[in-house]
Amino acid sequence: MALLGFVSTMLLTRVLSERVYAMYGLLTSFVTALATIISLGYDASYSRFFYLNSKPYKKYLFDCIKYPIIVFLLLLVGFFEPKHFLIRYVFGENFSPFLILFISIHIFLTLIQRFSQITARMTEHALNYIISNTLAKSGFVAIIFSVFLCKGKVSFLWVVLSFIISLSAGIIANLPLLSEKERVIYSHVEEINQRALLSFGFPLMVNNSLTLLIPMFERVIIRSLAGWKILSIYTAAAIFQTVVSLLINTLDNIWNPLVYQKCDNPKEFKPLLHKFGMLCTIITSVGLALCILFRRYLVIILAENYHSVFIIIPALVYGSCLNIISAIYGIGINIQKKTYHLIISSVIQVVFSVLLCYMLIPRFSLIGVALASLISIVMSRIYRIAVGLYYYNTGVRENKAFLIWGISIIVAFATMFLTGFVSDIIIFILFVIFIFFIANKDLRVLLKLSLLLLKKEKGI
Repeated sequence: MALLGFVSTMLLTRVLSERVYAMYGLLTSFVTALATIISLGYDASYSRFFYLNSKPYKKYLFDCIKYPIIVFLLLLVGFFEPKHFLIRYVFGENFSPFLILFISIHIFLTLIQRFSQITARMTEHALNYIISNTLAKSGFVAIIFSVFLCKGKVSFLWVVLSFIISLSAGIIANLPLLSEKERVIYSHVEEINQRALLSFGFPLMVNNSLTLLIPMFERVIIRSLAGWKILSIYTAAAIFQTVVSLLINTLDNIWNPLVYQKCDNPKEFKPLLHKFGMLCTIITSVGLALCILFRRYLVIILAENYHSVFIIIPALVYGSCLNIISAIYGIGINIQKKTYHLIISSVIQVVFSVLLCYMLIPRFSLIGVALASLISIVMSRIYRIAVGLYYYNTGVRENKAFLIWGISIIVAFATMFLTGFVSDIIIFILFVIFIFFIANKDLRVLLKLSLLLLKKEKGI
């Protein structure tokens, strides 16, 4: 699924103009961030308390979604204020009321699709989940290509409409879940009221919103300092971050049910936390090594005027990989319900990102964006991992993992300035040898764990 979305989205560089492609990048960041804010964190609470809830899940779903819908209706008022300030700030121009309406519908459908996917995942309807995910995340590309073949040119309006159509299809794929007979997944464990839902989910929403607003702010700053062309190139590079984000969603499908079912038994869960964290550490670092080796070939699928993004691909990819690492080792924040630390982590990232963008973009242009992005993510994730391990450690010292992370970060920085093909080969060989030398005896155990988790994923 991640590969399908990765390839299809990259192909858009061949049918969209540079300006429309840059606006497409702004649109995805803008809509995802606003949908997250509107959710108020109820989506995270819906997942967190799903197995602890005594209500039928349709009633529970309504309890979680009614307030986000109210917030969305209030947002519409702000969207249609006479000066359209928010739209003009993000996109740099004023849109017609019809286009603003379509963007609003896109935001609403993104919110509904998020809850429908959580329902499919938590009720273990793998087929619905896969079909819905495919339609929502790849269907819009097929629509854009169809418009291009018919008209020869794709406007930004058609980009927005393609999202609306594909999201609607994805939601329809999950509608059969609502016709099922009511059932309670597990016996009642604790009283779940609106206060409990909001107190858990709201800090997560603030954290996720800040995290999602960062790329939007970066894009707005790039547009103002470097223009639409550099923004379109960065948007193409950010596709590689998108595929990692899709892999993070896959990780959530495996990891979150395990966490909330087993975290109350430290003797069982701590070894699993250590092994799974180390497994993801090795996989992400090997992925970085492969990205360095093949970065010149990864951009071939892009239109020719975007090929220069190979310089910053390793840095952006590993920055996204740190989200995977922090989601695992920082899980103690969620388990102990100390989610305000996630807000602090995101504030750290926002501050570093904005300041470094203004400092580095005028001097280093595209590389400056990648430097700002990676440094801000590293600072933020160090804090999140440290706090997470403080609240719920793995029971062993994670020296090997720390060492691999440190070398990986250094390598990601270095490859932005060492761009020769020979240097890429040398870095790849030395880096892979280092990873497997450090991992050593853990590899066999980690291989068994990966096979077990793959079997788990088949049932979502």
